[in-house]
Amino acid sequence: MSPATLPSEVTSFIISHLLVPDDPQPAGYIQKPTRIAMYATVSKEWQKSVERHTFSNLYLTPTRLQEFGRIVERKRQKYVRRINLDVVLDAYDEVAFGRYESDEDQERNNQVFTRTLQQLFKSLSSWEDDDVADLGVSLSVKVHSPSDLSCLGQMDARARRRRRLIGGPKDLLNRRFDRSYLRFVCSQTAGDINHLLHLVPAISEMDINGSGPRHTWPASCSTIASRTPQLRSLKLRLWDNERNDLELRKGARNEFANSIKSWPPSIQKVDLSYYNLPPQDQSFMPPNILSEPNSGDLISTNLGKFSQQLTELNLDDITIGADFFWNSSFDSLAPHWPHFTSLTVNYNPITPAGQWLRERDNFFRHKASPEHMNNLYTAAGKAASFMPALKELWLSAEFGGYCPHWFSYKTSPTNACATWCSTPEFKPNESVLRIWRDVSRKNLGIDLEIKYINERICFPTNSSS
Repeated sequence: MSPATLPSEVTSFIISHLLVPDDPQPAGYIQKPTRIAMYATVSKEWQKSVERHTFSNLYLTPTRLQEFGRIVERKRQKYVRRINLDVVLDAYDEVAFGRYESDEDQERNNQVFTRTLQQLFKSLSSWEDDDVADLGVSLSVKVHSPSDLSCLGQMDARARRRRRLIGGPKDLLNRRFDRSYLRFVCSQTAGDINHLLHLVPAISEMDINGSGPRHTWPASCSTIASRTPQLRSLKLRLWDNERNDLELRKGARNEFANSIKSWPPSIQKVDLSYYNLPPQDQSFMPPNILSEPNSGDLISTNLGKFSQQLTELNLDDITIGADFFWNSSFDSLAPHWPHFTSLTVNYNPITPAGQWLRERDNFFRHKASPEHMNNLYTAAGKAASFMPALKELWLSAEFGGYCPHWFSYKTSPTNACATWCSTPEFKPNESVLRIWRDVSRKNLGIDLEIKYINERICFPTNSSS
C-alpha cells in the first residue's frame, strides 16, 4: 500500500509523529512546520493533513504580508488558528543610537504601523465565516526595529552596553523611544475608522503588546479591536509610566478611556496590563492625573461600565479608582454583571487623584489608609452584590514585587469566604463587613465567613493568575 492510499486516520497518525523532533527538546516543544512541509507533495490527502499543521500558526511581517493573500487561499483559511504579526519598522544607524526619535522618525514608524495593519485586515476581511476555523483566529501584534537593543543577540546587546559604559559613542539604548508612541494615522482620503481598517469577523482573540520597549498609543489598540465584531478575548499590554510629560500621560489615558466605548459588545474576557511603577521615594506625592482636578477617573468609570458584559476581567499594574466598582451614576441606575465569574485587580497603591492608599511610617508606607481602603471595599462590595455568578474576586496592591495588602472573595455553592491580608493588620469597618455579608446572602443565600491574615510578607495564592 502506497502512502497515497492510506486511510486518513493512519495518515494523520504518521504526520503527528513527524511533528516530534529527532533531538531532545524542552517540554512542550513542537517541531517547526518547515520540517514536515516537504511531505505535502506525497499526495493530496497528505497535503491536507500537512497543511493543517503548517498553516495553523503563521508568522507575518510587512514583507511576508505581500504574499499572504495569495498563499493562504480559501481552502487553507480554515487551517489558520493563530496569526503572529510582527510589525518591522525601518532600521536606523549608530548615529541615531544617541538621539531621541524625531517627529520625522515617529511619523515614518506610524506609516509603517498603519500600513501593515491595513494590509492584514484587508486580506482577512474577505474570509467567509464558513472558511474560518470553528473557534476563529487569534491575532498577536508586536512591533520592533531590527536596530532595537531588544532585537540584538545576547552578545551584541552586551557589547553595545559595554561600549556605552567605557565612553564609546552616545547611546540612549531603550530611552531613545521616550515620549514616542506608535499611532494609527489617517491619510487625507481616509477621514474615519471605516476607511482606516476593514472589518474582520474572523478574529476571535487579540493580544497586543504595546508596553515596551516600544509603546503603542493605547487608543490605537482600541482602534484595532473595534474592527473585529466577533472578538471574544482581548489582551492589551499598555504603557502608563510616562514621567517626563504629565500632559502626554493624561492625554493618553483620557483618549484610551473614551476609546473603551468602541470595544465590540462580543467581548467576554479582557486582560489589561496598564503598566505604571509607583514612586520608589514614598515621601513623594504623585501627580493628579484626572482630566479635571475634581472629576472622576474616566478609565475607572468606563472600564467599570464595559465590564458589565464580561465573564472575566484581569487588570494588572493599573492606577485605578474606587469608581471602577461604583460611580455616582449607579445610584440612580443600578448596574448588572450577570455573567461575571472572575475579577482580578492588581492595582497601584496610588489613586488617579494622586493620593497614597497607605500611610507613611518613617520612610515607608506600610499601613493601609483606613479611609481610602474602606471606601474601596465599600465600592467593591456594592458592585459584587450585582454579580450573581461571581466565583472569585481578587484585589491586591503591590509594593516592590511582593503584596503586603490583598483581599479575596471566593464562593462555592455551599460557602462564601472573604479574606483580608495586610501588614500591619488591617480590618475593615463594620459598614464594609455588613455590605459583604449582604453580598453572600443576596447572591447565594448563605452566611459569609470572614478571615484575617497578618504576616510579615504575604505571598497570596491566586488561582486565577
